Amino acid sequence: MGIFGNKIWHRLGGDDQSYGMVPAGGPTELLAGGNAGWDNVSGNTQVLANLAVPNTAIQASATCHEQPYRRYAAGNTRVAKEVNVNIAIDMSASVPPEGVRYFADKGLDAIFQELTKASLDKGYHYNIRVVLFNGGQREIIPFCDLEEAKRIKAAGFGYIDTSGCTDLEGVVRSDFAAIDRLKADQDAKHLMRASSLEIIATDAQNTDAQGYQEDLSESLKQEILHRVETSKTNMFVIGFGNVDDDLLRALGPKTTKVSKANGKSYEVMHAIKHVGETYDDVDCWRFISDLIAKRSSNVGSNPNVEYKGNEAALAEIGALGVDQSVWQIIA
Repeated sequence: MGIFGNKIWHRLGGDDQSYGMVPAGGPTELLAGGNAGWDNVSGNTQVLANLAVPNTAIQASATCHEQPYRRYAAGNTRVAKEVNVNIAIDMSASVPPEGVRYFADKGLDAIFQELTKASLDKGYHYNIRVVLFNGGQREIIPFCDLEEAKRIKAAGFGYIDTSGCTDLEGVVRSDFAAIDRLKADQDAKHLMRASSLEIIATDAQNTDAQGYQEDLSESLKQEILHRVETSKTNMFVIGFGNVDDDLLRALGPKTTKVSKANGKSYEVMHAIKHVGETYDDVDCWRFISDLIAKRSSNVGSNPNVEYKGNEAALAEIGALGVDQSVWQIIA
């Protein structure tokens, strides 16, 4: 049955390095319907199964090692998937300071509320990092679990103002490095993991230390494309103000996915842009916060972004609906 000692390994299809440990002698539903294969990694036996595990298929046990268990709203338990979410918010001089302050106050509350619900409903274990960036970076929440992020936020971040230029290249590279360090630690602990998520909200072009505009490097563009295509790190980019469409396409390149429900392929859009010059309204920042919350809490389905209208179609592909009179999808 794929037992190694008093443990059993499994991998769920479609996730980035989704390894987890469950009790030996667990229910055979874990392997049902899957094409099981055997591999030996560091002397441990792995069961590879491309199937979803029912809520009742895995029960908490003292024989489990490292892997946390989460209680579902329905009262059942299963192994939690680690979800790493990095959020980077532009705080350069062109961004209205009240917008960033709103995000760091009520916006984060809305995000944490949505992630708490998803954690209970879906069993995700969220790790959150929040960075404000301009020519440099200010990490207001280091990578930590959701409850610790709430405590840090409640303690306050001090005064937040906007100034300086927009070093998008620097913040994206730094964010990827932070995500990769956390993933290496999770791998060492044999934790099961969903794809990580990088969210960026910006209003301007990439600029150097002197404030001169410059394109993203080709090496970074290729790294982003590789991460998105392999689901190593999913991207979601929100543009507003004077941000260029080509920059948004590079930061959040579209991908093609196949629906598990009907086998049909569809394009997943990873970037949107606010239309017009009202991006300084609190309403805009409220929507940005809500959109980040929804995107973060739906990482398991890699939701598309589509215009509102056909609600049935949106539900079928797990899309996030945006109002086309206010937001433009970057394809």
